[in-house]
Amino acid sequence: ARRVMGARGVRKVHATRLDAFDSSGEPDAARLVDNPTAVGGSEVRWSWAADSEASAPPSADRLASLLAPVAWPRVELLLSHAAASGALVQALCDTDGARRLGVPPLRGLVVAATGNGTLHRELEAALHHAQSRGVRVLIATRCAEGGLRAGHSASMGEGLGFATTDLSPVKARLSLMLELLDEH
Repeated sequence: ARRVMGARGVRKVHATRLDAFDSSGEPDAARLVDNPTAVGGSEVRWSWAADSEASAPPSADRLASLLAPVAWPRVELLLSHAAASGALVQALCDTDGARRLGVPPLRGLVVAATGNGTLHRELEAALHHAQSRGVRVLIATRCAEGGLRAGHSASMGEGLGFATTDLSPVKARLSLMLELLDEH
């Protein structure tokens, strides 16, 4: 409470606590400041950090484009884990199945990888196939701290050819949706 946290670092850390959010050690974008010497009682104001990402709100045009009633690109979130297979990726990429279900075709996949971007090899092969069919693949780590560096993920010391992000998997999904929306 009494804090504004930057979007990149903020995360919900407790299901029921009033102060349920944390910013992973990043500085606050703003803090609520009390001034008990104010005339007429306590004055409450926000103190914004000068270098805060929150100090540069999106333009009115950008907000209008995001709020316009348009179909958002379909981006799904997957986990890499022991015994993972490529079956789910294949099913998600099935355009005939998507049409039968009345959902748009898959445009992107975000994979929550273990550690420093490690993927199960069967999942990796299916992701390469999806990428060759035009599906954007983005790798994020499942680790709570220390996101992946932007660039390409590495497994066992070799580059896999997938884009990576330092965002959490859930934030990476929304980020990829926004990127794809801008491309449309």
